[in-house]
Amino acid sequence: MINEMTKPTRFLIYILIFHFISCIPRSSGSYFKSFFGLSPTKDVKKLNSYADELGIDASYWLAFECEDSTVKKIVSALQLKKDSAKISGFIGGLNTNPTNWWDTSFILHNNPYYKDEERIIWRLWYDSIGKKAYLLSFDL
Repeated sequence: MINEMTKPTRFLIYILIFHFISCIPRSSGSYFKSFFGLSPTKDVKKLNSYADELGIDASYWLAFECEDSTVKKIVSALQLKKDSAKISGFIGGLNTNPTNWWDTSFILHNNPYYKDEERIIWRLWYDSIGKKAYLLSFDL
């Protein structure tokens, strides 16, 4: 049946199938484990996540409350380094359409931990006073 359809119709069907598959909900805890290789510890609270998996690139946004020790474990597990410069110019996603759990102002005014792989960019910000961590991972 699909072979009998025109190319534009087939393309539209493939887009719809991909959209359906990429919108299958995942728990914030499963994102935490898949990113950090660690299960959320007892100090991890108010874990929120957002994923944009449509198109040729994907971006993942996590925010959660935790203690300094958990951030140290994450930095070690991901082999992140402390950036010496503030990040500016991140647009799109939650920086363009913020939520009550993603603090764009904090992110734009503080230096993240970072790791730039061949196609994957990692940024982790930590508010040591408010005990809140923000992770952004995206591919190019």
